[in-house]
Amino acid sequence: MDTTVTALVLTASVLGLAVILRDTELRDLRRAHARQRDRAERLEQAQRVFLGDVGHMLGTPLSAVAGWTDMLRDGMISEDDRDHYLRGMQRELTRVSRKLRQLIYLSRWEMHAPELHFEPFGLAEVLGEVSASLGEEAQQHRSTLRFDGLDPRWLVDGDRGMIREVFHELLENAVRHAGSGAQVSVNIQRTENRLEVRVRDDGSGMMPAAPGVGLTLAKTIVRAHGGGWSVESAPRQGTEIRFSLPLST
Repeated sequence: MDTTVTALVLTASVLGLAVILRDTELRDLRRAHARQRDRAERLEQAQRVFLGDVGHMLGTPLSAVAGWTDMLRDGMISEDDRDHYLRGMQRELTRVSRKLRQLIYLSRWEMHAPELHFEPFGLAEVLGEVSASLGEEAQQHRSTLRFDGLDPRWLVDGDRGMIREVFHELLENAVRHAGSGAQVSVNIQRTENRLEVRVRDDGSGMMPAAPGVGLTLAKTIVRAHGGGWSVESAPRQGTEIRFSLPLST
């Protein structure tokens, strides 16, 4: 073949390859742009849900406290009922304080993971504290708390305060939102070096795609302890949250 012809053939081949590569690059860029756009839309939607949840979680208890304060001031509550309403106000203000603390935790986690204080502690003791703190509220909602498979000898290697926050959030959420008369259970099974936990209720279900501040923090804490996290929920079929915690060896 003539040298000139050979050079033309090679040039055409190179140009053809360049066109193919160019098309591939453009296609990859379009796909990357589409993924970024979808991610931005999901983040925007998550932000709207998050802000709505913050407004609800702070506005609802504060509105209740404001209403009860007006009733006390105007003498609309009898002396017999006074202590009941004062306890209710204290409970709602404590709830607001917890939610604000959760927001602070999450904001710190956005900047950098806070230092966790790992130490062996009894999980049974922590669950007993959480159950006692929610006893009055569970009674008001006619909910039943049940703990299955818990061995008092099991020690968790983790941050005690943070793990307590996880269980308090999950059980309070179930008691408040599962519906009147709901059954709430905590099932714990031991594997080789971890405890597998299932928190389940038979209530109205929730939207796992739009978790609130408390559930977002709970998931973050569990993952900081090396555990997985999954949520199964359906309308009128209840919710089950599964996660694991490290055993102390």
